[in-house]
Amino acid sequence: MKKPYIILSLLVLGLATGACSALTDFSEDAPRENCVNGTDDDGDGFIDCDDQDCQDEAVCRGGEICDNFIDDDGDLLIDCEDPDCATHQACNVGAETECGNGIDDDGDGFTDCADQDCLVSPECQLLDEICDNNIDDNGDGLIDCEDTLCVDSQVCTGGCTVDFAWFDTDAEAVCLGDASTCTFQSSDGPVSGEIVPMCSPVMGQYYTRADQDLCPKGAANINGVCVTFCSPQHVPCPEADWAVVPVTPNCRSRDLSPRLSGYHFCVLEASCEPLGGVGCPADHSCKFDVLLKNETGSEVMVVTGPYCTIPFGSRAQDEECAANEECADHMACVKYQGETQGTCQPACRATNPCDNSHTCSYPEGTDITDAGFCLPIDTAK
Repeated sequence: MKKPYIILSLLVLGLATGACSALTDFSEDAPRENCVNGTDDDGDGFIDCDDQDCQDEAVCRGGEICDNFIDDDGDLLIDCEDPDCATHQACNVGAETECGNGIDDDGDGFTDCADQDCLVSPECQLLDEICDNNIDDNGDGLIDCEDTLCVDSQVCTGGCTVDFAWFDTDAEAVCLGDASTCTFQSSDGPVSGEIVPMCSPVMGQYYTRADQDLCPKGAANINGVCVTFCSPQHVPCPEADWAVVPVTPNCRSRDLSPRLSGYHFCVLEASCEPLGGVGCPADHSCKFDVLLKNETGSEVMVVTGPYCTIPFGSRAQDEECAANEECADHMACVKYQGETQGTCQPACRATNPCDNSHTCSYPEGTDITDAGFCLPIDTAK
């Protein structure tokens, strides 16, 4: 009675064996790597244990397995970090072939100098900053003494102190290098930072915009404007021989912008017009000091000036200000008496009225009675 079952079992076993045999015959059509014969049997460029086909073979498991994220041989180097894997297929995925073409050549997610393959490439070597040639030698956006690499350079320190930085002091022997002079600069470049004495190249004319980011001795580049510093001990201010209109240099000491770190600065006094700046040198704005006082219940506008300067700020109407130079064009920083902050306001007159949200308020007892300054309607009285 049991024979039919035995025959059936043998038949199933035979079919299974035949299927397996057929599968094996199919797979053997493709060459496989023989892991001990010193030959690249499957033609993929990797021989014996360097071929991933052999990674599970006993003969190849004595060293580092190069793609399992494990330190198999206990030398504290994992996978491709281990020299044992230098020629292994898993560790030869190409390299960054060009280190300045903006392309991730080896497809590892790192481009050019961000790829460790480029560490010794000339394109990726950080150059030293030459601290007195007015060039960004290492391409980090900071020139000469602005660069932290120059912080200890004698060119940038030397004996340059405030005493030698003024426009009228002799500082030829203070700074090293023929191109450096002791002058004033912004500690973090022309846009922001404390005003400090520093060895730097100098160039250009007083009362002008910076020339190639440089200014004459004693003048600092603030937002592209050369601001010349002065004090009671360092006057008169430099002449403006280039001006084609009558001007008188003067040291301004009132209503100073915090941007100047407490220093006084030179302006050009002139008989200029508050609307349009007629009477000022080219590129200059006509500025007035405008103060609002409350006297016996009424508001009085007191205007003094005028003077010409290039604003180093660009604040618009109604924006807060501490000084005229923070306001764009010919606007004044209008303040209430006793206040350190005001708002930027333009001049006005009957032929040049204010906009609908402002009214033209006129000063009393000044020499520009035909002109006033705009005030917001909700504050004007």
